[in-house]
Amino acid sequence: MRERGNHTLQPTALVNEVYLKFDRQNKLDIQGRTHFLAMSATAMRQVLVDHARQRKAQKRGGDALLVELDESGIVDDGRAQDMLDLRRAGEAVRTRRDGGASSRCASSPASPRSRSRAS
Repeated sequence: MRERGNHTLQPTALVNEVYLKFDRQNKLDIQGRTHFLAMSATAMRQVLVDHARQRKAQKRGGDALLVELDESGIVDDGRAQDMLDLRRAGEAVRTRRDGGASSRCASSPASPRSRSRAS
């Protein structure tokens, strides 16, 4: 797998983050060089994944202020009834315009077979 060239987390910063991660643990039981390298590799992977998640969150407005909406103020009962009445009126107008046919049937063109040929 090829890596991007424009990393925002430099190798020195990555090593520092891993050191801080190890330093925060109260008891670090290292059982040899191989074990230390395996633990370091795992910690580096975790730091890189966390960094990537933070970057993607920022790209998608992760640092934006979160505002909760009160849905009760969006549409009150009287306005909702007005909207329903308007929709019903629109459907009635379409039905009259289309001669009682559904809007799907009225808007579809006649098939070529049903048209009469003028000779």
